[in-house]
Amino acid sequence: MAKTERGVNVFDVARAAGVSKSTAARVLAGAGSASPRAVERVRAAAASLGYTPNGLAKAMVSGETNTIGVIVPDISSAFFAAVVRGITDVARTEGFEVLLSNTDGHAEAEDRTLEVFAQKRVDGIVIAPLNRERSAALAQLEALGMPLVLLDRSSPAASGSTLVSLDHAAASGLAVEHLVKLGHERIAVLSEAGGRLDELLAPDVDRSQLPPSSLRLLGFVDAMAEHGLPLDRSAVIAAGYDREAGRAAVRERFARDDRPTALYCTSELLSSGAYEALLDLGLRYPEDVSFIGFDDQEWCTLVRPAITVVAQPHYDLGSATAHRLVAAIRGPRPDPARIALPPTLVVRHSTGPARAR
Repeated sequence: MAKTERGVNVFDVARAAGVSKSTAARVLAGAGSASPRAVERVRAAAASLGYTPNGLAKAMVSGETNTIGVIVPDISSAFFAAVVRGITDVARTEGFEVLLSNTDGHAEAEDRTLEVFAQKRVDGIVIAPLNRERSAALAQLEALGMPLVLLDRSSPAASGSTLVSLDHAAASGLAVEHLVKLGHERIAVLSEAGGRLDELLAPDVDRSQLPPSSLRLLGFVDAMAEHGLPLDRSAVIAAGYDREAGRAAVRERFARDDRPTALYCTSELLSSGAYEALLDLGLRYPEDVSFIGFDDQEWCTLVRPAITVVAQPHYDLGSATAHRLVAAIRGPRPDPARIALPPTLVVRHSTGPARAR
């Protein structure tokens, strides 16, 4: 039977040179020590066998694989897709490849991925952690010294790792400021955290551990207070993170006689549902209601009028995250930091001066 063809590997070179596998690996990787005689024999064997270097020999010696793991809850999200692009571009420029895992928001999948990445000996991990009080797997990796960077949201399980995120509170501040300058006072907000407002306003709440949706809602509340506007609880619209849920909630609130003159949405998914809800009611932008969406998605420029949005620096978030992780891998572990990138207000035609009803 013919021998199955395969590439020449470090084990073949070691056998031909008459040295141990570890010695061959050190010579081929150019790391560690070996006698001049062993170096000569390994190089001669590699040349005669047509050995092509790969990452295996170096990994055997140094423990480095030149890979980083990235864990996100939903890669189909335009936000995470763009962020991962920023991570990948920087990682490859720095000599790393990216292993990507999508958890679909399941804790079991996140824990399993962390375990697999550790088994695969990735050099570091970027994770957008799920919002839960405890993750034993994440806490263990941090305790073992695995370089970690948190993306977009914090986790009490990795409090010693750096967080790179949007300045979520500032994002809402931009939206409120824009509407106030247009003369709006009765401003509604659509948020998946809306049903937890009283809990979030409690004096003992640790904002450093809150998810983005909660931080954006609190940023809205703070901005209203800074502009001297009272918080109308009936204008805080709660909906689950679902397009149709947002559509139904906005339609119910804006069908009432005491309709707000403006609406700000705190997520991209809720923004699309809210936009449809106002059209369902026959309301015009911005004549009847001014509208600010969140995240600059493609549909925001395709509809008419085009939508004013608070935009996130997707690519820059990924780039900053990757740079921070590479620094942690190559140098002394840096002190944990909270890096908040600024949002941008993109003004289009869905917002206008407030008009008396």
